Amino acid sequence: MELKPIKTKARALSAALECKPQTRLEGVTFSELVKAYGKPVLDTSDNPGSGGRRRLLNTCYRFVFDFEGEPVTCNDWRNPSLDFVEHNLTRWVIGASSRIVAEDAVNEIKANVKKPTPKKRKAKKDLEEFENAPASVT
Repeated sequence: MELKPIKTKARALSAALECKPQTRLEGVTFSELVKAYGKPVLDTSDNPGSGGRRRLLNTCYRFVFDFEGEPVTCNDWRNPSLDFVEHNLTRWVIGASSRIVAEDAVNEIKANVKKPTPKKRKAKKDLEEFENAPASVT
């Protein structure tokens, strides 16, 4: 299954309204999410003042995904500032149409966020080659 970020604000707002908080994502930072999925499509500037979109208030950032045709959101909730979210937050609310979809999305996010980058894979390979090289006697 693949989690694809929704990049259009209008589509993201519509999808976000379909999601209800279902579970939490723990131990993942804002920068890890941005590295894996790009900048969040919705932020505090997208918080409307009234109507059905009121549920989008109280968040600094909201990542919105298409998960095999189901909308999924990943957002902070009632945090003091953008700075706190960007540098200290490691607990996110996952919204979806059902708890099963949300938990599958959490597993997918964790798998994608923790993937080593090509640079880290090369460094690990170089270290393994160094450790496995025969010792030279001089």
